[in-house]
Amino acid sequence: LFRDHRAIRFNRPRKAQVFAWWAMHAARPMITMLERSKHVQQVSEHAPAFFLKADFQVHAAIIEAWGQVAFDYLEGYNFYVVQPQTEAGKFVQGTAPVAVIRGSGLDPFPFKGAGPDWQREEMLAWANFNRFPAVTDAAEGSVSDLLGCGMPVVTYAHSGVKDSAFGLSRFTEAAKELRKSSKYLFATMNMSVPETSRFVRQTYKLMTEFGGDYPRIFVFNGVHTYWEDPTFVDSKSMTSERLDSLLANEDAKHDGTWRSGLRERRKLVARLATTSFLGAVIVIAVPSLGASCCWLCFRELWRGDELQEDASVIKKED
Repeated sequence: LFRDHRAIRFNRPRKAQVFAWWAMHAARPMITMLERSKHVQQVSEHAPAFFLKADFQVHAAIIEAWGQVAFDYLEGYNFYVVQPQTEAGKFVQGTAPVAVIRGSGLDPFPFKGAGPDWQREEMLAWANFNRFPAVTDAAEGSVSDLLGCGMPVVTYAHSGVKDSAFGLSRFTEAAKELRKSSKYLFATMNMSVPETSRFVRQTYKLMTEFGGDYPRIFVFNGVHTYWEDPTFVDSKSMTSERLDSLLANEDAKHDGTWRSGLRERRKLVARLATTSFLGAVIVIAVPSLGASCCWLCFRELWRGDELQEDASVIKKED
């Protein structure tokens, strides 16, 4: 679908009902004006909704930029505009122009802009950050949004047992304070859920393979990039300085490159050797056994050449 010289790609199941729904959904108005307060409440009951409180004449440029941001999130979210003098405008808190987001479980920051003329990039960054709760449960349905947000996501991976409740509570408390900087998103992962465990095992290998017991705190940004430190297990030590230091540590970063792959393998071997006595035996014995087999094969090949030479000498003497 093409709108405003931009393409909207269809990436859903190719079924007639899905085609029909998507066509109507993608062709709807980018922003909708609301006048009643009950409409503001209704549209944000079941999904996050973005609201811009602005005057159509005074803030025309801001409303136009708001429409551009709405286009970027056309498939996932609804954007609305309310005028200050209407019932809906009085219901939305803040002095115009102001942008807010309403939705269950959200803890958003209002957007006032850096100047009289709001920039699309600033509004887009604000919307991207505030569409997530203070702490997101990174389950199968929500992890795709986190992977595509383009921001580092600080994640608390826990075992899912009853004892995890205290750790989760402490992580949530620390996350609410740290998110005020708008630098990081925060999420939790229940590793007792098979789908979550399988996803982490396939995507962030060091978080499951000989990585130690849970809880663990790590940071990911997309599918291929993550940072981990096996000593980062307690939310008490989760400070802005600790997170900045982790992301600046090249040895902790894994991004799918061949250098990163070598780092991952080195760490896997080291952690296997230090997790148990059997692991240490395996790390020592397997390379030794491989080297011994190679030496025996080489020796036999060398002896075969010598026997051929001896046979040829005997033949000449005969």
